[in-house]
Amino acid sequence: MSKFHNLSSRQIADDLGDTDARIKALTEHKDALKDELKKRGDERVEGDRWTVTLAASARTTYDDKAIRAALGEEIVKQYERVTETTTLRVKPTVVFGETIAA
Repeated sequence: MSKFHNLSSRQIADDLGDTDARIKALTEHKDALKDELKKRGDERVEGDRWTVTLAASARTTYDDKAIRAALGEEIVKQYERVTETTTLRVKPTVVFGETIAA
């Protein structure tokens, strides 16, 4: 049995939205802290509770549109892999033109 079995779908939607908003705020804070450490250039920082290490790496990406244009759709399709996903979008509810959550 789910730990949310006693909540209505409306309550779950509100809890999800509240949680999403908190995560977004925390992510912004985390990203700002990471940016600051990157600016400082330390490869390893030991705090009282956490140790942070920085390592540069390279990532290769491919231009899907250019590959399809160069090779053709039929060749590209031979190497495609499709994965089914479900997306949840969370946004504040608007009642009478006013946002209820922020």
